[in-house]
Amino acid sequence: GLVGLIGLAWAISHLNEFDPLLYRGGFTAVALLAAAVVAAAARPGRPVVLGRILGSRPLVWIGRRSYGIYLWFWPVLMLTRPDLDVPLRGAPLLGLRVGLTLALAALSYRFVELPIRQGALGRVWDDIRLARRTRTPLPRRAAAWGLSLCVVLACLGVGVAVDRTVVDRPTHVAAAEAGGLNAAFAARLAALPATTTTLAPATTVAETSTTPAPSTTVAPTTTSTVPVALPTISAKVTAIGDSVLLGAKPLLEHQIDGVVVDADIGRQFDAVVTTVRTYKSEGRLGDAVVIQTGNNGPINPGQFDQLLELLREVSKVLVVNVKVERAWQNANNDVIRNAIPKAPNVTLIDWHALAGAHPEAFYDDGLHLTPSGIRLFTGAVLEALG
Repeated sequence: GLVGLIGLAWAISHLNEFDPLLYRGGFTAVALLAAAVVAAAARPGRPVVLGRILGSRPLVWIGRRSYGIYLWFWPVLMLTRPDLDVPLRGAPLLGLRVGLTLALAALSYRFVELPIRQGALGRVWDDIRLARRTRTPLPRRAAAWGLSLCVVLACLGVGVAVDRTVVDRPTHVAAAEAGGLNAAFAARLAALPATTTTLAPATTVAETSTTPAPSTTVAPTTTSTVPVALPTISAKVTAIGDSVLLGAKPLLEHQIDGVVVDADIGRQFDAVVTTVRTYKSEGRLGDAVVIQTGNNGPINPGQFDQLLELLREVSKVLVVNVKVERAWQNANNDVIRNAIPKAPNVTLIDWHALAGAHPEAFYDDGLHLTPSGIRLFTGAVLEALG
């Protein structure tokens, strides 16, 4: 039991959802450690140390409500998104989430779990049967449970309705899906004042280089002006990515004669690899390829190496790193940074550093680009294409 506790403590402090060890037997090992702790704690005459640790009043209180905590934590998490649902981050947000989860679990334990354990549903069913047999009004107890059931069903119905509601897309996303530069959106772009923007230097690292790869957060050193009237170039370019690239699609197509933009909302990295493989097998890859990915989930290092191998014969590959307030942002940027020395034809567009200096580039969701963000993104791509 003690070995199990120590092992669980190590796993909690050293592993996270991006650790490959979890998916190569790690989850099974954690389950076995937990089973050892349960077996030791449930055994008569359990060890004194283990009994003192697991038998403390706070842990017993949490343990009795643990299933409710497990059920409530996810909706609490989804309804308290930082800067979207609540104006909180960090420790205050964590405190709010923990407090709400514990309060809801305590209420459901007191008013739902305990009554059901003590036979409340059986008594309600008996009341209903008795009322039907004697043709008497339904007792208040049964009516209360029936009302509660109606409230739960109504909440479920509202939840389904909200989930199926079509959310209005930002103008640039709608324009990209329509396949053209929306006139109203083009007017908003044209109304933006010219600004001087610091762009990350476009650097290609040779495969044999021993110089450490640059950090994704290194301060840029090249200062360029991204004007309202971006330069128009003619080049055979293939751009593949997710909704960020989709938002920039109309302007990219407007500025680059010969670009093919293949972008989709919510696209995962493995789908990007599949798309590149399809383009290559059909001979449709351009002389330059832009890869923008990593906003919607973790990037697998092995798959990223496969992607670079697929693009090995392309003369110029531009990889845009990640700027998104998600748990996988830094891990994905590390994967991209570490892979660059393996491919001499790859250039990094340090979107993380560039966009980090321009909060006005994003809408409130911290992901999709505003008109100024689209101009910033397009300008960085044009400069890297040279």
